[in-house]
Amino acid sequence: MAAAITFEQVVFGKLKHLSFQDPQKLTDGLSLIWPEKHKWTVMAADMGLSEADARTTLSLIASRRNAIVHESDLDPITLIKTPLDAQTSDNVVSYIERLGHAICNRII
Repeated sequence: MAAAITFEQVVFGKLKHLSFQDPQKLTDGLSLIWPEKHKWTVMAADMGLSEADARTTLSLIASRRNAIVHESDLDPITLIKTPLDAQTSDNVVSYIERLGHAICNRII
């Protein structure tokens, strides 16, 4: 038991500073625990999406997240905040949940 806990702490310590927001980085991270060669094809199918749509959606979510966190979500030309409504937030949460379920259903 102690060895398993120590191993988990080492893995957590190594991975906690990595970001898995980019589709390719998510693929790279999943490669550590899932031997599937066509991860995005499988995950997208489980989500009822094309691979391109699934990847693009994650990329757009990450880009918007980065704009909010690093640029105060301001348009660089007008310096006006980009609108964010409840429906957009709900869509993002739904997508991330669906992606998480698609991953968990394949690796657990």
